[in-house]
Amino acid sequence: MVSAPSAYLEVGGRSPDKVSLEQLLPEMVCRLSWPALVPYGVDAAVQAAAQQLVEIVATLRSPQAGWPDDLPLTPENLAPYVTEEATELVAALGNGSASVAPDQALIRIAQLLPRLLWAIASSSYETMRLLEGIKVRDCRGGDRFELRVVRLVPVLSFVSNGASLGLDMVTQEPPQPASWLVETAQMQLVEGDLDDQSRTVADWLALIGDRLVEVAPALAQLRRGQPVVGLLPGQDWQTGHLRLDVHLVDMGRIIPEESVGDGGSFTLDDFAELLEPEAPQKIALLSSDRESVLTPLSLATAWITFTDDGWIQRFLLNAAGHDLEVVLAQVKGAESALTAAAFTAVTHTQDSQGWLNHSFVHHSILLADLWPRLRWYVIRRHPQLMELMAGQPVRYLAPGSGWQLGQLRLQVLMTVDLGDVRWLIDLTDGSALRAPPEPLPPETVFEGMQLHPDSDLYSLEDLQAFVTGLAPIPEVLQPDIPIAVQHLDGDGGLVPGQLRLSWQFTIWPGVA
Repeated sequence: MVSAPSAYLEVGGRSPDKVSLEQLLPEMVCRLSWPALVPYGVDAAVQAAAQQLVEIVATLRSPQAGWPDDLPLTPENLAPYVTEEATELVAALGNGSASVAPDQALIRIAQLLPRLLWAIASSSYETMRLLEGIKVRDCRGGDRFELRVVRLVPVLSFVSNGASLGLDMVTQEPPQPASWLVETAQMQLVEGDLDDQSRTVADWLALIGDRLVEVAPALAQLRRGQPVVGLLPGQDWQTGHLRLDVHLVDMGRIIPEESVGDGGSFTLDDFAELLEPEAPQKIALLSSDRESVLTPLSLATAWITFTDDGWIQRFLLNAAGHDLEVVLAQVKGAESALTAAAFTAVTHTQDSQGWLNHSFVHHSILLADLWPRLRWYVIRRHPQLMELMAGQPVRYLAPGSGWQLGQLRLQVLMTVDLGDVRWLIDLTDGSALRAPPEPLPPETVFEGMQLHPDSDLYSLEDLQAFVTGLAPIPEVLQPDIPIAVQHLDGDGGLVPGQLRLSWQFTIWPGVA
């Protein structure tokens, strides 16, 4: 275990000025292998070959494939049946345009943090939600429990000569070990459709860590402690270890203990307390012939069912294909390794009972649970999509006005079209809009974003082309998707409709 990070680091008998932790660690320069977390440069041939391998693995794993009962279904036993597809993927990787990171490179920690945070958030939907902070049932033995907010804390630490310098990657502040949950504590997620199995904190952290290394094998050494040579401001070059740890922090109780009831049982009244207090102000209706306000109950009880079996299968295969693409830059290009990676990717589309899977599309899902899941499918495409959705401070110059400060955001919208009624939901925060925001003037120029090394000035057209190249919305989510909507009370029956995703840039003036 890494020792509890101190507020300041003293190395080699020399103490730098009392600079706060968040200022010191991001400015450290170190020499290490740049983790190959993002499949930069994956071309169409590689994507097609990866998708082909996933599809044959999924076919062989299906109940209709007639796999022998006496032969365990493992990657090793599957390999002889997918040799052709695996070989084609190896060949495509050899001929592809994917860039290879150098074995060693000088990296400033500030450059590494966004990519690491993206790798953690994109490793699973549950992990993304835990990073944001979610409600849990804190079991305290017997019938006693409390409802609290818990957040995942990823800590990046540099350890040298027995001293440790750490950073909470979410808050960019010094970590607070005193608030971390002890690993023997028992907790149960009670928010939305998240896994509601009660586990110890140690088990939750093991699940999160295993999934992270599974999706990003390049982080395995960083999880153990990666040897580096680092240069801190005011110091000489030092040898040490860079390490990534995850913890769970208690953000506080959300329901007074006395309100739970004498018996300590979890009731519908307790569940009502979990609803977001801001919900009534966020929910609105966009209609083709009238404008009215939806009640919070209407949105909270809207169930979405995907009705096209063909689309469901394409969605699952697309999700598995992307899982495989992400690890292509990290696994060795041998047929056996690629087959094992494809096998794992398909597992998360077929195991409807397991944790960390894509199979929610097989069942009806509350609208309130659907939009954050779809947001995750957008941000997992690329780290810069996550950064753009969070907002980037810029200066912008529109025709007819002077330079202004603002925050540029990539806004991804989910439209639920029921014919005469449409719901428009911003995937950033789940707020419902009466109408899409006004488009930005196409001639607007932005300064302050470093998308390419040779310039920090971009037109809106440049930014749109850049984001289009990142494919923010998976192709399988771009067309109108057939759905049916029903409310919890069942009144009105199933209403057929369509769901679609779209994106655009918006600017928040005066926010820097």
